[in-house]
Amino acid sequence: MPKSESYKAPSQPNERQKQVIRYLMRQKGGALVKDLVENIDFYQGEELSTAKRQSNSTRMAQRDLHDLEALGYVKRRGRQTWLIGDKPFYEKLDRQAAIAIKTLEAFGDIPLDSENSRNIKGLFLAADSVLAQSSHFKRIKDKIAFKPWVAQRQRPVIQAEIYDVLVEAVLKEQKIRFAYTNAQGVPSEKRTSPLGVFFYRDMIYLVGYNGHVLTNYSLQRISYIEPVKNSVIEFPADWQGLHYYITHTSLLPASNEEGSVQTVKIRFSNQYAVKNLKDAPFIHCEHSWETEDNGSFVITAQLLPNRELLTWVLYYGCHAEIVEPEFFRKMMAVEVQEMVKLYQQPSP
Repeated sequence: MPKSESYKAPSQPNERQKQVIRYLMRQKGGALVKDLVENIDFYQGEELSTAKRQSNSTRMAQRDLHDLEALGYVKRRGRQTWLIGDKPFYEKLDRQAAIAIKTLEAFGDIPLDSENSRNIKGLFLAADSVLAQSSHFKRIKDKIAFKPWVAQRQRPVIQAEIYDVLVEAVLKEQKIRFAYTNAQGVPSEKRTSPLGVFFYRDMIYLVGYNGHVLTNYSLQRISYIEPVKNSVIEFPADWQGLHYYITHTSLLPASNEEGSVQTVKIRFSNQYAVKNLKDAPFIHCEHSWETEDNGSFVITAQLLPNRELLTWVLYYGCHAEIVEPEFFRKMMAVEVQEMVKLYQQPSP
């Protein structure tokens, strides 16, 4: 429907147009303009009395549909049938909620299945629409940012259809069959119970149980996946849930000594590092601080003493010292000695 040059389409739906969206959301096969006119209150009765001087109810419905089409909330099938569009509709999105959503967007892309990926992008767009009404708030992308780690990495490519099938199998608790290539480049066929998916740094992992052992699989190494029909997943007898598993398990090969949470003591000589750690303390573990006579600080915490924690301690360089357990202190000593050997040699 052509619009006059003076007409300006809205930046977001008005109340009448919201009723159109709600109506189309209930019509799986779509609807004609006359269906809207006959079933939506705003096109009838007193609400229409003023607008009717300019256009009849059919022309008003057509204009609303074209506005909503431009905004992405509805789309056309053929010449006459209207369907709900690809842009998700969120009714109660105020300015504060929009700011919170755009702040979340600043943290970067979170891999999701195709449908939820579209939904979250639609939510970001909806927040844009709310904030666009103010010249100050619409520039939020230039004002809030997430500083990545120094050596930022590109996330590995994961096929959308593989993620979709996996998430559905996890939620429906179905076993899966998939083709997997390990870090050494060796391909194999796997069948497992998918107990969960977790994100770690720039990677996404599947926790699988084959009836004997738990294994973490990198999603970017899966080339094919399908659910096993009429199957139900199995759990290890001592399974305590995904969150417990990922906080009590190392992604790197570990010795028996490293395999359990235990008391770890670390001495810090840098007060700024200590202040940083106190401002953003450990969560999900008991911990306490004590101050030594020489001004150093010792944290005692219930942690998993593995290579991941070792790498974290190394981040603080000579300002952090592992006090106990003894085997963990020796692990660090070996690591530092190997580093000294490396740097004592001339660079090739």
